[in-house]
Amino acid sequence: VCWMLSFSGFASTYLNKKNNFLSYSTLAVFPIYIFHMPAQFLISSFIYPSSIAPTLKFIIVFLTTILLCVVTYEIIKRIRGIKILFGIKN
Repeated sequence: VCWMLSFSGFASTYLNKKNNFLSYSTLAVFPIYIFHMPAQFLISSFIYPSSIAPTLKFIIVFLTTILLCVVTYEIIKRIRGIKILFGIKN
């Protein structure tokens, strides 16, 4: 319980400031949440059958999922008709 309270305190202290990353990530949370599971499944279906080390598989899937989700968000954000489907305001 103390760890959770201290984490909440640090988050409230350091994440209540305005900066570009927090502004961007606040707007991108819901669309990236929607994209991450299909992206992760697609990437892992190609990576997991390979014979590389499990740690390297995890790193590859993690980083490429983040990259694919952010790129997809940037594409969707610029298309007028479907922005509303992903919770992006005009």
